[in-house]
Amino acid sequence: LPDTTKVYPGHGAGSMCGKALSSDKISTIGKEKMTNYALKCKNQNDFIKIICENQPTPPKYFAMDVEINKNGAKPLGEILSNLKPFSTQEILLLENQGAIVLDSRNHLEFSKKCIPNSLNVGIEGQFATWSGCVLDKNSKVVVIAPKGKEQETAIRLARVGIDTVLGYLEGGIDAWQGETITKNRVKPQDLNDFLKNPNLQLIDIRGTGEFQTERLKGFVNLPLNSLANHLGELNPEKETLLFCKSSYRSSVARTYLENIGFKKVTDVEGGLLACKEKGIEVITEACPNS
Repeated sequence: LPDTTKVYPGHGAGSMCGKALSSDKISTIGKEKMTNYALKCKNQNDFIKIICENQPTPPKYFAMDVEINKNGAKPLGEILSNLKPFSTQEILLLENQGAIVLDSRNHLEFSKKCIPNSLNVGIEGQFATWSGCVLDKNSKVVVIAPKGKEQETAIRLARVGIDTVLGYLEGGIDAWQGETITKNRVKPQDLNDFLKNPNLQLIDIRGTGEFQTERLKGFVNLPLNSLANHLGELNPEKETLLFCKSSYRSSVARTYLENIGFKKVTDVEGGLLACKEKGIEVITEACPNS
């Protein structure tokens, strides 16, 4: 094919369907020859090796979505027509019946004021992907959304097969009349003192490739997309410190672990980006097993 041939992506940046995916909406054969790491290989074996290394673990919703695609998804109009505004009292009742409260506000806002036992997956990030990692297909979900984002929240959940949103808190978090709590987080400038505790579980929930490139001393890598598969490696009674790039994913993982019984979980506010700004030592040497 000529170098001017246009190339359109099958997946976007951040998708769990591959690694190092570009955010470009369109490219050309010529550009890919110059910039695509996979096209620098000299033979087929090298190509296969580099493509297969450090691929993200498929999240649990992948298998679920295969079945949905085989059998047919619920019509979007039906999902949205079933979306109901709820009061505080109605949500508390639904919680008692097993519903999960999913707060799609920014993790910074969430940490300042949130409903006890709620999950936090911010809608401004890879919302559908991470929601699909911590929710099950049959989870009955009630949403706490930023104002005007209630329908968007339900639509994006449906894209990964979670079509069981019952409704949302009418008026958003400001209308909540029940108990609220704050989530204390470890500030980067306090991290070294915090790490003096020898009994901490230190978990870096970024992807394997991210971890191998840059990481903090003492942290173990358990990527968020496969965290549910490694719960047996963790002690729910021990104090747990979570770490990611910006504290978006660590807020997701924190609330997930808290909701399945982990007693004392916190995360590093601002993640790797904030640690760099504060001069925290970051290891950049390749992992021994990489």
